[in-house]
Amino acid sequence: MFGGPQARWQFDHHRILITDRDSLILEILNDGLISHRYARAFEPVPVSGLLHFRWQFKESDDSAYHHIIATEPIMVRSHSSYYYVFPSYRYGNMFFRKEE
Repeated sequence: MFGGPQARWQFDHHRILITDRDSLILEILNDGLISHRYARAFEPVPVSGLLHFRWQFKESDDSAYHHIIATEPIMVRSHSSYYYVFPSYRYGNMFFRKEE
């Protein structure tokens, strides 16, 4: 999607998985191995007048979410694909797309 050393660093150190049970898992990688795993449940919320949904994270007593998944992502759609933008106060915007 994006090239360069910062994109390579993100790809080598972070992975996001979306489960079929409406939760998101952020994996922090170290030398290709998972060093930490953070999960957060969400619910799809319909957007008024549109045929798609946005995510709304479910509230929880656990406030120790990783900064990448502290707020809901933004879905950006291009002509033939889409990707999610996760705002992070430490790294700026982090971009993730679905891979087969």
